[in-house]
Amino acid sequence: MQCRYCNAKTLYNERILKDENCATPRFNLCCGDGKIELPLLQNPPKDLQRLLFDDNTIESKNYQHNIRAYNMMFAFTSDGSLLPMPGKEPKFAQLYIFDTENESHAKSFRMARDRLADGQVDNIILKLITGREKDSRVYNIPNVPEVAALIVALQYPLLFPYGEDGYRIDILYRSTSADKKRKRNRLTMRQWFAYRLQSRPNEAQTLLHSRKLFQQFIVEAYTMVESERLSYIKNNQKKLRVDKYCSLQSSLDTGTSNGLTKGKRVILPSTFVGSPHYMDQLYFDGMAICGHVGFPNLFITLTCNPNWPEIRRLLSPLNLKPTDRPDISPCMKEGKCSRYYPKVFQPQTLLDSNGFPLYRKRNDGHTISKNGVIIDNRYIVPYNAKLLTKYQVHVNIEWCNQSTSTIKYLFKYINKGYDRVIVVMVHDGNDAIENPNIQNDELKEYVDCIYISPCKAAWRIFAFPIHGRKTVIERLHFHLPGQHSVLYEDHDDIDDVLSKPTISNSKFLAWMDTNKCTPKGRNLTYSQFVSKFTNMVPPTTGELFYLRMMLGTCKGPISFEDIRTVANIQYPTYREACFAMGFLKDDKEYIETIKEAKDWGTTDYLRKLFVLMLLTGAISKPEEVWNQCWHWLADEIEYRYRKSTVNTSINNNKGGMFFLYRFEGTTKTFIWRTLASSLRAKNQIVIMVASSGIASLLLPGGRIAHSKFKIPVPIFEDSTCNIHQGSQLAQLLNQISLIIWDEASMAHKFCFEALDQSLRDIITKKSSSHQIFGGKVIAFESNAKSIDQQETIAFAKRILDIGDGIIGDENDGYATVQIPAHMLIAEYNDPINAIHYNNPQFFKFRAILASTNETVEQVNDYILSLILGELIEYLSSDSVDKSKTIEDSYFQSISTEFLNSLTIYGLPNHSIKLKIGSPIMLLRNLDQTQGLCNGTILVVTRLAKHVIAAKIIFGKNLGDTIYIPRMSMSPSQSPWPFKLLRRQFPIKLSYAMTINKSQG
Repeated sequence: MQCRYCNAKTLYNERILKDENCATPRFNLCCGDGKIELPLLQNPPKDLQRLLFDDNTIESKNYQHNIRAYNMMFAFTSDGSLLPMPGKEPKFAQLYIFDTENESHAKSFRMARDRLADGQVDNIILKLITGREKDSRVYNIPNVPEVAALIVALQYPLLFPYGEDGYRIDILYRSTSADKKRKRNRLTMRQWFAYRLQSRPNEAQTLLHSRKLFQQFIVEAYTMVESERLSYIKNNQKKLRVDKYCSLQSSLDTGTSNGLTKGKRVILPSTFVGSPHYMDQLYFDGMAICGHVGFPNLFITLTCNPNWPEIRRLLSPLNLKPTDRPDISPCMKEGKCSRYYPKVFQPQTLLDSNGFPLYRKRNDGHTISKNGVIIDNRYIVPYNAKLLTKYQVHVNIEWCNQSTSTIKYLFKYINKGYDRVIVVMVHDGNDAIENPNIQNDELKEYVDCIYISPCKAAWRIFAFPIHGRKTVIERLHFHLPGQHSVLYEDHDDIDDVLSKPTISNSKFLAWMDTNKCTPKGRNLTYSQFVSKFTNMVPPTTGELFYLRMMLGTCKGPISFEDIRTVANIQYPTYREACFAMGFLKDDKEYIETIKEAKDWGTTDYLRKLFVLMLLTGAISKPEEVWNQCWHWLADEIEYRYRKSTVNTSINNNKGGMFFLYRFEGTTKTFIWRTLASSLRAKNQIVIMVASSGIASLLLPGGRIAHSKFKIPVPIFEDSTCNIHQGSQLAQLLNQISLIIWDEASMAHKFCFEALDQSLRDIITKKSSSHQIFGGKVIAFESNAKSIDQQETIAFAKRILDIGDGIIGDENDGYATVQIPAHMLIAEYNDPINAIHYNNPQFFKFRAILASTNETVEQVNDYILSLILGELIEYLSSDSVDKSKTIEDSYFQSISTEFLNSLTIYGLPNHSIKLKIGSPIMLLRNLDQTQGLCNGTILVVTRLAKHVIAAKIIFGKNLGDTIYIPRMSMSPSQSPWPFKLLRRQFPIKLSYAMTINKSQG
């Protein structure tokens, strides 16, 4: 997938709304869903590009292997001290190269050197400017007067050869039309690095292609992010102090009012992700979950497989190997496995004295050799073969002993935090004895002792979660009387702190206060209390109260906007969202009542419902309800007006053209039947036609339009109907009152133009030549959606919703719709066996749909081969229609084999293979009175050499047996310079059919 805003390559499962399927998902990992916009990195200079991307030369391989050393040589900064040469003075910011063509920082240093070398000028200072007066997204390349000389470009000149801007604290989010109120409007350092670490097709791949230097960059990037967070805590914790309530009270009694003289400073809090207190809290939360739901049964660890297809697919454009990505930490110590492998052979699974399982490792004699080491069952870790093959990853599954000590070890292992083996801080024990008041600097220990790998750094830069849990944990605080903690700032007056209304309260004290007035709480323990009681939010709090109401029903929101969203509609306030949910009483409920009832009853019933609500006095503002619902209450009036308009045009011989446009299954045919019956009861003539033979069968006395009006085939722009003045058809058309044309949208516009010209010519009325369709009333009809009539209202509504784009994600050309479970074949071993192809009635209302005729023929041939019985093949007799072909000796010499190979829409194939019981479809209109039209489905009952007997399985002629002979057919419009004449049975096998054919 690709981000719609920044073009970053992402995975589909990295989308924001993971519970929804959509064709164009949104991503927060790269640009924060469009909030972040930074200038793209440019391609490096040619020499650097050759060394970095040309993997076939020795120079390139040497450069890529030693890229970290080369970068350190050219860097403007240094890790550690710069040792001076013997006899030389120490210097700072020693420059090894001056790239005045590309590196803007080198230009600045060279300019300063040249100015300093001029003895006629005063001392100058080279100032590194971090501020910006211009938008770097417009001025991508920094110029000399405006250089953002930040540590990133100085430390990594090979990654940023043009001195591209690094992170600044004043980078604003991108302004968009859909901006919402944000708590933060500036870019964070973590977001800056997350944006830079993406792969984009329109951006240089210098950073991602730098292998070990890229890994070093990721680690230093995360340390910069973490240092910024720690600096904030370190600088602001000096302002915060904490002390016991009773201690503050006693200080006030003794006359001490300065908060700076009391309490202690706040240490690294548990809210800081990865801190020791954070990990301790996770351990306690895990133990609390075990106390509620029981101990876990399995301990499963998964290790990423660098050979996953997804990883290789993303790395292949960069010409990188999975090994170029951060390696897995080794598990060897002093040449021996730290996990004590190989184990000893174990005939049975046992538990040791500490409750840890000793898994069975049989000595079956099977061994393999890898890297010269003979490996047997003693080297194999516990695994699950099914999970191993499914995920193609190392899955280690351990059984958890249900003992408290084992579970404690397990959770301590999971939440142990960062690896602290690489760096260890050692304090002098004598210092602790001599000065027992020494307190550890947790911030310094955290910075000094953690080990960060590139994998871990990237994980944290992308803000991926480092733990997850399902059961909600409420952390309950308790204390001795008067010893609950009070948080305040350095220079707060103790009297002001103690005068705050809630300063003497705590969660522990509130529990006891609730028990005083609530007898139900007296039978609950402190830990049980929070599962039975909720915090009270009074209605006087306004929006907070309505937010509390919405939280009772809203599931899985990811933002405050999601909480205000009801039925995919986002409301501006929580109060309006509560109205939409029906939580609050107002006239909106009665508006929704009429809105829901309109789908059930007629307009007359809706008006009675409205009157009933008026009589009961339930509506507070009847005029507002009327203004929003009048179009539903008066819906029938519009229908009556339409009916009156049609009847007036017929009775007054005014003529007119009407168009009925409704959904399939909404009684259009019933309307035509009713209208035709009412006119025929008055001895008026109504002609009912349709564009297809199947549709004409549904109309009383219906005919095909081409047949009834003599419309030529093929038809052209200047064509007219083959109706002569004085003929019986012309006399009939003069006397008709109404023409009804079903499925009018399926006919070509030339058909209507031909009928219009013919009616203007043959209608004897004087003004007919100037009126459309000769002054006759004609009503056209078309389906709003070409769908089949459904058996249930629920399914019909779903089809309409799909057509309207209501179901599924936003329709931008690619839409995803979930098929209901009851429509799927859930239990089957073979999809073909799930189709009852031996039962002809099975295909009465079903067919296998395919997109092309070639696929249809393949499916038909395959299923026919599964049917028992004798296979009969009928071959056509093909020739060139001499009456319709230009006289040319070339066409007369066309071979029969070539004609047999031709296939064209509307004609049967040269070869038709059938068996008794096979379903077939007619390709020609044979006898409309018997229901034998193009598209009629039949089942073969007998097969002879020159005739086929079949039974109709659908329609009003259900069960009738017909006999089908061979007949000569030719296409109405030949795609070749000659016209093919094919004598064949007008049928085709119909186990499968194209989607277009299934729509009638």
